[in-house]
Amino acid sequence: MSVITDETGLHARECACLRCESGYRPTDRERELAWRVFREAQAARARLLASPVAAKPVARLSHTVRPMTPVPPPMSREELALLRADVERFKAGGGK
Repeated sequence: MSVITDETGLHARECACLRCESGYRPTDRERELAWRVFREAQAARARLLASPVAAKPVARLSHTVRPMTPVPPPMSREELALLRADVERFKAGGGK
């Protein structure tokens, strides 16, 4: 028993899957709402395709290409000693 759906994605009236046969078939109210949403989505899609924005190609990055931040160069021994002294001073409460 396979599921048969209509254009809206709901189970069709002729669907005979286990869920529909168990009494969970979509009601007329659910079908009416689904069709209204489906028609509104089609109209929005048509408006979008007719707009001049849709005609302009959009540049997109590939999923595999990600902008990367540059890695800073390693610190020298003097810079590292200054950083550690600043951290110790901060821990001691002398934030400035």
